[in-house]
Amino acid sequence: MEASVAPQAHNIFLAVVWEKARALETQFTAEIAKHFTLLAETEVYWTYREFTRKLAEFYGWEDAFCWWNKARKVGRGPFKVIVFEDPTPEWRMFTSQHGREVFSNVRVENVKRICRKLSGHSNRFHSAVNAEETEMEAQALFGKNIKAWLAEYVAWKIPSSEQLESLFASGNLKLIGEGGRRACYAIPGTQLCVKCYRDEATCTNATIKREIARCRHNEARNTNCQEFRYYLALSRRLPAEILKIFPEVMERRYVRSKGWCIVENLIQNEDGSNVESLTSVFHAAQPPMREALIQDLCTLGEAFFTHAVRFYDTQNILVQTTSSAPKGHRFRIIDFEPADRTLISFSRIPGFVRHKMVRRLKRYALKQLDVALKGTRKLHV
Repeated sequence: MEASVAPQAHNIFLAVVWEKARALETQFTAEIAKHFTLLAETEVYWTYREFTRKLAEFYGWEDAFCWWNKARKVGRGPFKVIVFEDPTPEWRMFTSQHGREVFSNVRVENVKRICRKLSGHSNRFHSAVNAEETEMEAQALFGKNIKAWLAEYVAWKIPSSEQLESLFASGNLKLIGEGGRRACYAIPGTQLCVKCYRDEATCTNATIKREIARCRHNEARNTNCQEFRYYLALSRRLPAEILKIFPEVMERRYVRSKGWCIVENLIQNEDGSNVESLTSVFHAAQPPMREALIQDLCTLGEAFFTHAVRFYDTQNILVQTTSSAPKGHRFRIIDFEPADRTLISFSRIPGFVRHKMVRRLKRYALKQLDVALKGTRKLHV
C-alpha cells in the first residue's frame, strides 16, 4: 500500500529497552536519535510479582502463559523507556505478527526492525508505532497520558547522562551536602540536585574508600540504584499521603566519571530557605511545636510500620515549612538506604523491617530528642 497521511492525535512515540537488552541501550538511543527528536529518557521498575500483570496492561490483552514467557525472555528488572517525536512521519498499513491490520509509522517500524536486529531477539526491544499504542502504553507505564507526563518531565528540566557528564567536567555543579559515601550537588538553572558517590581521594576511611570503588559502577550494589529501585517500588504501593514525604521526582542516570547517580528535586522551605533536620527544629521550637512534631513522628512511625517501609536512617528526617500543610510544616525524607550491607540480608522480611524501624525510631527519639515515643499502639510492639 502507498504511504499516506492519517489523522493522528500526535507524532510522539515511546520505545522500551527491556532488562536483558540494557547493555545495548546506548546503541538503541543513538539509532533513535539519528532519525527522530529525543524528548525524554527514564527508567521504569515493576516488582517481580506484578510484572506479568503489568505486561498484560502494557500490551492490552490477557494471556497468563504468554506474559510469563515474555517476562522470562526480557527479564523482570528495571527497563529503559525512550520517548521521541517524528517531525516528518510517514504512515502505512502493516500486518502485525498477530495478523491484525495496523496503521503504523513507516519510519518507526524501520528503526524498530534495526534495533531488534541489534538485540538479537525480537522480544527485547519494543516501540509503539502509532498514537493509540503510545497512549495505552504511557498509561501502563506512567499512569497518565504521554503529553501530561512529558509536561512534568520538561518542567523539571531533567538532564541527560551526557549533560551531567559535561556539568561535572566543567565544575558548574554546587556542592550542597556530603555524607560518608555520597555527595549532593545542585544543578544550575533547575530545581534539581544530583547525588553520586564521593571521589575516593577525598575519603580517609579505607573501608568506605574500597566500598565506593567497588560499588560506583556496579548497578546491583550501588546505593543510588538500590534507593531508586526501592523508590519506584514504593511509588506503586504506598498511599499518596505517605509517598509525598519522599521527593516528587527521582530519575537514575549513569555518568561515566561518577558511576550511577540519582537526580531528584531540591526540597526547600516555602520561602526558598534550606530545610532543617527534625533534631534542629525540635530543639529550637516552643513546647506546642515540639508536641506537634512528636505527634507527627509517631504518625510517620505507624505508617512506615503498617507498610513495612525500609527506612532506618531516622536522623535524615527533615522538616519543611509550607502553608499547604495543615500544621504549616511536614516531614520530608531525601536520603534513605533501603538495603543492608550485611552478608545475609533480612530487609525483604516485613516482620524484621518493622522491628528494626521501630527500634531505630525509638532510639533516635530518646537520644536525639530526649523524649520517649508514646501515644501509638504499634510503636509499643
